[in-house]
Amino acid sequence: DANGCFREDSVEVSQPGPISPELAITDVSCFGDRDGRIQISTQGGTGPYLYSLNGIDYTGSSTLVGLFAGDYSLTIRDAKGCFWSQEVVVGQPPALEILIAQAPEITMNLGETVTLTSSTTNNQGPVLITWTAPYDGTLSCTECSETISSTQNTITYEVLAVDTIGCEASAQVIVRVEKERIVLVPTAFSPNGDGENDLLLVHGQEGTIVTLFRVFDRWGELVYESSSFPTNDPSTGWDGSFKGKELNSAVFLWYVEVEYIDGLEQAFKGTTTLIR
Repeated sequence: DANGCFREDSVEVSQPGPISPELAITDVSCFGDRDGRIQISTQGGTGPYLYSLNGIDYTGSSTLVGLFAGDYSLTIRDAKGCFWSQEVVVGQPPALEILIAQAPEITMNLGETVTLTSSTTNNQGPVLITWTAPYDGTLSCTECSETISSTQNTITYEVLAVDTIGCEASAQVIVRVEKERIVLVPTAFSPNGDGENDLLLVHGQEGTIVTLFRVFDRWGELVYESSSFPTNDPSTGWDGSFKGKELNSAVFLWYVEVEYIDGLEQAFKGTTTLIR
């Protein structure tokens, strides 16, 4: 001042507070999905802020979406170049699994049925089970945990499980159909009324239809004919008579045409001995 005196005034230099974010982490909803997210609410530092999950690529959005489960290095950079960094984990539930007890393959004979049973683990809430096949009509039910296959041909079934969250899992099973074409006519029978082997019958797989059964004597004369009856029918067969008379012991020729359960037709012939 005019008297040559000096006055000192104090100056306070201010600084922003440290970067202090609040994080809201949403885990992946289903194993292997990409719907995890990190919501960031940032205080301190100097805005605007940039965000990165790898320290290289930054975005101005405080909501990071479309994330797989895993460990991330979350970094926040403010307008002054100050940084905040922390390891962040986005979790996920265990994988939904569905199993078919008979998988991967089960074998049955033509005309039989097989029960297919499924079970699930790690599901979140109730599960919808759906069976599918290359063609319809071979399963007793399609929206059920257990179903019965009556297929006549080798087939692959798929079962899909969907839980309450929408997580999915699938499995497959092959049902292999063995097609043994078995048709038998005894080589001998004894129509003597004792209740055993009194009729010449046609034996074979259940479900097979005998479309024609004929018996001839050695001169080629037709002595018996029947049609449209199932194999193993104990009441349909030749009783060893012709025109109401019992025939003597001899060798006779037989001819059989059959239709299997899957529609295939075949013919067989052979001989049998009538024993008195």
